[in-house]
Amino acid sequence: DEIGQETMTVTLIDANHCPGSVMFLFEGYFGTILYTGDFRYTPSMLKEPALTLGKQIHTLYLDNTNCNPALVLPSRQEATHQIVQLIRKYPQHNVKIAW
Repeated sequence: DEIGQETMTVTLIDANHCPGSVMFLFEGYFGTILYTGDFRYTPSMLKEPALTLGKQIHTLYLDNTNCNPALVLPSRQEATHQIVQLIRKYPQHNVKIAW
């Protein structure tokens, strides 16, 4: 706020979704909020330093776009294979993949 009494911290946490994707951890006078956005859960996320300091998440905004059990998503390995096949099919195109 204007007099510096109500502050907050925002920590970006790798979302393991696509290169550059992050989750947002907001901490302040309002409590602790985790906003996931699109993410791909792995157990190693629980070891994230911002989440392992005994913090309690007061509010969780969980993206559930792909939680429909009827939706079948390819594994990372299968998606990688599909991308490689697509690039090979169109060698005349200049493809850049950022990591």
